Amino acid sequence: MQRNRELSSFILTKVSWKGSYKRILTVGTEGITTYNRETLKITNQWPYSDVLEVKPDLSPPKGQKETPRFTIVVREPSRKRYELVLMTEYRVDALTSLLNFRHLFAERPARHLRTSAVKISWSGDENDNIVLEVGENSINQIDLPSNRRIAFYAFKDLQSLAPISDVSDGLAIIHGGFGRIHMFRCPNTEIFINTVIETARNNVGISINKARATNLNYCREHRLGSSFTEESLISQAEFVVEKFAPYRHGQHGAMKQRILCISDFLLIERDPTSYRPICGQPLCEISCVVRDRNEPQKFVIEYARGKVHTYFSTNRDALLASLLDGVRASGNQDVSVQSHGLLRALRQLPVTRPTPEDVESQHLKFLRQPPEGISFAAVVARFNANIAYSGLLHAVTQDTRQSLIVRARQGVFAENKEKLIKDAITSLLVPRPGGITNTQAAPTSEMLASNQMAKLQARHNHITELEAQFQALRRLVASKAGFQAFTQLPGMQINLGKAVMHALSLQDDSLTYVVMEAVNALMQPMHENPNIRQEQLNKTSILSSENFIGYLVNIFALNALRNTGSLVVSSLLDFLTFAICMPFSETSDGAQFDSILKLVSKRGRALFKLFDNPSMTIVKGAGLVMRSLIDECDEEHASQLKMLSLTEGAFLQHLLYALFVRSNDTRNLACRQLSRQLIALWSFNNPEAMDLLNRIFPKGLVAYLESTVKPNVISRNHLENRDNMKLAEDHFNEIQAKRNETLYVLEDKINSLLSHWRTRYGVPLK
Repeated sequence: MQRNRELSSFILTKVSWKGSYKRILTVGTEGITTYNRETLKITNQWPYSDVLEVKPDLSPPKGQKETPRFTIVVREPSRKRYELVLMTEYRVDALTSLLNFRHLFAERPARHLRTSAVKISWSGDENDNIVLEVGENSINQIDLPSNRRIAFYAFKDLQSLAPISDVSDGLAIIHGGFGRIHMFRCPNTEIFINTVIETARNNVGISINKARATNLNYCREHRLGSSFTEESLISQAEFVVEKFAPYRHGQHGAMKQRILCISDFLLIERDPTSYRPICGQPLCEISCVVRDRNEPQKFVIEYARGKVHTYFSTNRDALLASLLDGVRASGNQDVSVQSHGLLRALRQLPVTRPTPEDVESQHLKFLRQPPEGISFAAVVARFNANIAYSGLLHAVTQDTRQSLIVRARQGVFAENKEKLIKDAITSLLVPRPGGITNTQAAPTSEMLASNQMAKLQARHNHITELEAQFQALRRLVASKAGFQAFTQLPGMQINLGKAVMHALSLQDDSLTYVVMEAVNALMQPMHENPNIRQEQLNKTSILSSENFIGYLVNIFALNALRNTGSLVVSSLLDFLTFAICMPFSETSDGAQFDSILKLVSKRGRALFKLFDNPSMTIVKGAGLVMRSLIDECDEEHASQLKMLSLTEGAFLQHLLYALFVRSNDTRNLACRQLSRQLIALWSFNNPEAMDLLNRIFPKGLVAYLESTVKPNVISRNHLENRDNMKLAEDHFNEIQAKRNETLYVLEDKINSLLSHWRTRYGVPLK
C-alpha cells in the first residue's frame, strides 16, 4: 500500500474481547488503515484485496444512546476470516466511503440492477441514452454510449423516491438534503424503488422513504428544492463564468458558459441564452472556496456533501468577495477562501457534522506537542481540517460555565481550555524552519539552488505553509481566550507583527487575504459576550505602528487604482471599517484615529474607483470609509473629496442608487441608506453639487432638502449598529459579579476547613 492515498477518515471505537479502543479509520485508494487517536501511529492496515465485506449491524439497539455499529470482515495472513466490529455515530458516511471501493474487495459484488431510463430535463427535453443503476451506495446515472457514470445520488443524501402519476413510468428522486428533484422515466418503477430501499438498508444501514405519488407540475415547480420560491431566485449579484465539468463531459470536454447568480440564500447557475435556472445550491451548503494560485481565472466551490464545481471568470476576485458576503449573510460563517481544497482525509468526521469537544482538545494538544514522527506543518493541516473557520465550538473550559465554588472543589483535574488555546498560539509563533515567524523566503536549501524551478517550488511551498498557519491562527483568535491572548501572552505582539510584515512582503494575494482575515479577527471580536475593553486594547496595539498602517493603505490604494485584488481590497476595507467607521471607531484611540484618517483621505481617488467595482460588498465598504472621511477629516480634505465625488461620477451613481433601488434584501437596503447619507454629505456646503441637483430636479424639490420639517416616513436603520455603552456596562457588571463571587469561594473554603472531617464525608459525629 505504498501508493495508497487516503481520502476520508472517521473517529470510532474498536470493540474486541480485550476491550474498547478509540481509533481513527481512514479509507484510501488501496486499502483501509486504523490509527491510534493519541499518537497517530498505524495500528492496523488491510489492502482491499484482503477485505471480504463491510456491513452495518442491523440488530435492534439495546438503548436509545447506543452508538451504531458496523463490521468489516477481513482475511488474515493465515487465511482466516476476522470480523472487525466498530462503533461510530458516523456509520452511514463511513460505509458510503468504504463501498466506493467495493469492486476491489476479495469477494466479487452481487450483480447490480440496471434499467434503461430517460432523463427528463426542466425545459422538457429528454435524454434517452441513460441507464440507471442501483449501486452499492448510490443510484448511478450512466451515459450509454460511453458507459461512463455522469452523475450519482448517494443513499446517505436521498430524502425519498416517488412515482410521478401523470408521466408514464415516471420516477422522482428527491436528493441533496434540501429537496432537489431529478425526474426520470424507467420501466418497472416499483421494482426499482424497492430495490433501492432494500440495498440502502442492507449496505449502508439507512431507511429511505418511499413518498406518495407526485405530479409533473409539482416536480417542475420545486425542481431546485421544496423551500425555493420565485423570490429566492432573485439575484443580488451576477457574473458571467465558464463552467468545467469533467465528470459529465470528460476531461477534454468543452467548458459551458453560465451566469452565476447570488441570491439571498442560493447560488444559481443560469443559461446565458434563455436565462433559465439550470441548477441551484443553498449558500449554507458551501464549505470552501478554492482560489487557484497558478491560474488567475480559476476557482472551485466545494460543498459540504462532497460536490465540487469548477469555474473560470475574468472577474474572479470580485465574484469571490460577493460570494463570501452572501454566504456569511445567509448564516454560514464557516466558509473560507484558500489556495487548496478541503483536506477531507485529515478531517475525522463528515463536513456536515460539528466537531466534538474531544477532537478539538486533541488537536489543540497536537499544536502544543506534535506526535512523534508528525511534522508541525502536518499538525497545522489537521487542525484546519477539523476546526471550523469561525473558531472553536468549545472554546470555554467546562468549569467556567459553572460557579466558582464548584470549580474550586474540582481542583486542577479539569482540563483548562483557555490554556490549551494560548499554548497553541505560542506554538504557532515559535520560530522554526518554514514557520509563521520565519523571515526567510523559503526554509529549505532548495531556495539557494541554481535551478529556477526549484526556487519557485520552494517559494510556493513556503507560502502554502504560511497560509495554513495564518488560517490556524485565525481560528484560534476567533475564541475569547485567543482574542485576549494578543495582549496577555508575552511577545505575541512582536512575533505576530514580524510574521505579518514578512507575509505581506511576499506579495501573494491569497496569503495577504488570509493574513488580513487573522488581523481583522483581532480587531473585532467574533465570539459571544465580547469584552469591549479587550477590543480597545487590541486595537491600540495593532494601530500603534504608523509604518504598518501606511503599508496597508499603500497596498489598498495600489490595488484599488489598478482594479486588481478585490479580495485583498475587501479585507482591507474591513480593517479600515473597524478602525475609523462607526460604531467600531468608538473603541479606537483618538490620536490613532486621526492619523489613519489623514492617510486614507490622501488616497481619496482610490476610494472613488471602488464605487465602480462589480461587488456590492466592496462598494458598501468604500462608502462606509468615505462617510467617515467626510464626517471626521478637516475641511480642506472634505472639500477635495466632495469635488472628487462630482468629477469621478460617484455623485450621480449614488444618487441613482439612493432613489431607485427597490429590494427587500437587507444588504441592498443598507447600500441604499448609505448612498442617501453620502449624497447628503457631498451636497452640504457644495455649490457645484447643488447646481447639479437643480439641473436634474425641480427647484421646489431641491429646496425641500433644506426644510427643517421632519418627514412622516419612519426609516429603519439597516447599517451596522451596536450599543457600545451597553457592552461597557455589561463588562463592568461581569467584573463586579466575579468580585462578589470570590467572597463566596473564600467563605466556602473556610467553612470546609473548619468543619469536622466526619461532617464533610457524611459520617455521623460520635
